Amino acid sequence: MRTVPKWVNKIHEADKIEFSSVHTICFSPDGTQLIVGAGEKVMVYDPRDGALLQLLQAHKGPVYTVAYCMDGKKFASGSADKNVIIWTSKMEGILKYSHSEAIQCLAYNPVTFHLASCAISDFAFWSADVKAVQKYRVSGRITCCAWDQAGQYLAIGLAIGAVSLRNKQGDEIQKITRDAAVWAVTFSKSALLVTDWNETLSFYNIQGQQILKERSTGLSALSISILGALILVGGVGGWSVLTSEGVCIFTTALEWVWCVAPSTTLNTMAVACQDGTLWCFQIVFNTVHGLYRERYAYRENMTDVIIHHLITGNKARIKCHDRVQKIAIFKHRLAVQLPERVVVYEQADLDGMLYRVKEKISQPNECSLLVATSDALLLCQDTQLATIGVKTPKSWTVPTPIRYVKVTTLQFREVLLLGLMNGQIWEVEPSTGGAKVMMQSPGSIRCLDVSASRGRIAVVDESSVCRVYSLTNGELLYSEDTVSSVSWNSWCDEMLCLSGGGVLSIKAGHFPSATQPLTGSVVGFQGGRVFCLQSSSMQTIHVPLSHAVHQYVQQKMFNEAYAVACLGVTPLDWERLGTAALEELSFEVARKAFQRGENIVFLNLIDQLQERFESGENRAVIVGDVYAYCGRHADAARAYHSAARDDRALALFLDLRMFIKAQDSVEVGRVRVEEGVGSGMVVQTRGKIKATNERIGEDAISSLKYLDVSVLIPVALMNMAAV
Repeated sequence: MRTVPKWVNKIHEADKIEFSSVHTICFSPDGTQLIVGAGEKVMVYDPRDGALLQLLQAHKGPVYTVAYCMDGKKFASGSADKNVIIWTSKMEGILKYSHSEAIQCLAYNPVTFHLASCAISDFAFWSADVKAVQKYRVSGRITCCAWDQAGQYLAIGLAIGAVSLRNKQGDEIQKITRDAAVWAVTFSKSALLVTDWNETLSFYNIQGQQILKERSTGLSALSISILGALILVGGVGGWSVLTSEGVCIFTTALEWVWCVAPSTTLNTMAVACQDGTLWCFQIVFNTVHGLYRERYAYRENMTDVIIHHLITGNKARIKCHDRVQKIAIFKHRLAVQLPERVVVYEQADLDGMLYRVKEKISQPNECSLLVATSDALLLCQDTQLATIGVKTPKSWTVPTPIRYVKVTTLQFREVLLLGLMNGQIWEVEPSTGGAKVMMQSPGSIRCLDVSASRGRIAVVDESSVCRVYSLTNGELLYSEDTVSSVSWNSWCDEMLCLSGGGVLSIKAGHFPSATQPLTGSVVGFQGGRVFCLQSSSMQTIHVPLSHAVHQYVQQKMFNEAYAVACLGVTPLDWERLGTAALEELSFEVARKAFQRGENIVFLNLIDQLQERFESGENRAVIVGDVYAYCGRHADAARAYHSAARDDRALALFLDLRMFIKAQDSVEVGRVRVEEGVGSGMVVQTRGKIKATNERIGEDAISSLKYLDVSVLIPVALMNMAAV
């Protein structure tokens, strides 16, 4: 995580010389307004660009506190003039009520939308449906207040070093004592967070029991707020971002910070300073993660590691209780880098999600990348690569910064492939310490991947060009443009997945790619699933592979088509593959394809045809039978004619009562005989087929002028028997 300044403003008094201390700020629930209390003014800013939307001047003393109601319809301001003013979201004042002392803090109930207003020694509850404001005395100076998320309890911080827990009726149900003044409290889920001027952050439940380890904030806190799983603290000395367990992520030094307020809607935070400076920051969350096949490990809440099985959906959580900086996962090993050490976990059960600590390696050094192999851990920083946690460390230095690291096996050796800024790809073998330049790419390496057979490598450079090389001889096989990430299918050597320009492309062999819209980057490709990183979350996308099967079938590459189909296609795709393979007498592929659909009829046919083929029967005749069985009658007839089996073509059309086709078939046979190509005796047959004429009709017999007698008689008898 990091913060990027969006804008900064210096708030002046009316004389334009003196600065107004910014005591309090808050965002509207939708993030469209930033309410600022500076001097005696209430100011409304547009948090997107820092434009001043409205200046509200109704108080006669410094504005110490502002609060926005969760319904988004109103906000309140409290001042040293002892008044509380209710404003609409359109910045119109609608109500004012008073305490007997200066107003210290305000908090809207997140459920009932009642307003709790606290003066120095009393507090009150206000709501629109109650005319009178009931006040409650408190022993001690009030400094801060906060409602729990369920709206049941109000925590009031006191300068005497205590926190008073009150119910909705104002009765004290619990009191927590601290060793120093409490100036900031808040709730995170069911936990009460208390900061005091001993620079300590404590965690309590609603019964007043401490539930987590105390943490040092390094600041005398004046403000505390929650942003998702993060804690924002501001005070004397600057402001800090902490994890949900109070572990410091980073601190920004400033002289005096009165308030830090987040907007979850815009991922924005504002910082109010004593010197009149108002900062607005954009919060940028970095993704810390690692992927090995279908196991995805990522950071959550800054201190936890989640292992997500992308196929089954199962998840396991590892609580590290410290800021997770880097994650690496490879086979059964998981490595997590913390600020002062690297913790190595090993999978306790090969099929489950249970990980146990294997070793802890003291390693306070920061690195740009943590790499895990089967038996080694490596840190990568700029041009340096070094092993850690071993008696004899190894290190390597490359000419330019390392941009990408891939762990793979080549020739039965586990190696690292390093993609460098100068376009070189290095091969490093951690076990022996060997290193060499494998190849040179035209541009700086963005990412790379190796095919399942280790025969090809795909390289994406900074110009968004993906080049596929042969690992055997370094030959460039083909290239694709507008690519930001690439991944080979881990189950099928020919399938390549590319993403870039809002498009996901699936490429089979040298065929054109099939595309579909995609937002994100592909990081893995397994079977028919693509693992895609979208923003900060990993998505599993099921991609259709029918186009790839069809491309291979068109080229009669049935084994390749079957390999792709095994990754996941529809029953219709299996039927088409089986039929196409059978038409080319590729019996094994056809059999396996029809087995997928449990098509018993075709399986029996394949057995019969294969037996005839192996016994030496003419191939064209068998192909003709396949065409006929598949309903391709014209193709079947051509196959029969090519094998000089005109009798089978004639029998086919007579069986189907397709007499015109039968006539055409006879004409083909007659021509073949006249040319000396066919066999048999062609004679006039009108008188000899009188019996057949009675069965099949005048139209059929009148069209038969020439027939081979040896053919006609069996056909006629067959038709008569059928009738």
